[in-house]
Amino acid sequence: MKPLNLSQQEVLSISQRHILSVDKMYRMHAGVSSSLTAVKEGIVYLEVNVNIKWLEKKSPLKTAKQFADSWRHGNKELRAASGYIVNIFQTNRIAGFTLPAKKWNSRLADELRKKMSIEEINQLIFVYREFYN
Repeated sequence: MKPLNLSQQEVLSISQRHILSVDKMYRMHAGVSSSLTAVKEGIVYLEVNVNIKWLEKKSPLKTAKQFADSWRHGNKELRAASGYIVNIFQTNRIAGFTLPAKKWNSRLADELRKKMSIEEINQLIFVYREFYN
């Protein structure tokens, strides 16, 4: 069987669909994000941006497995992949937020918007590789 290879346009299309259907929840509720960067020779390449708050609750290994499974099971085009490489970056910027209507106020919303717009500093902290039979 020929290894899975996708064009950058196909990768972008899958990534956008996944962000709008699955990843948005991570962005809004945890301030964490993931993106599909390439699919070459059967290997799916993901980047995951996490913050210190996330890392206090979940290890980079569990995070990598969680996001690899999410992308693999959530996108039929990726199910034929022979493996995943997930790069985990610790970031100083949140990817999104939600505010319950009862707690909403413009000052808090402005503070959160500022946290989203600061200059992003990413540090690679973990690389996960998983290959399937």
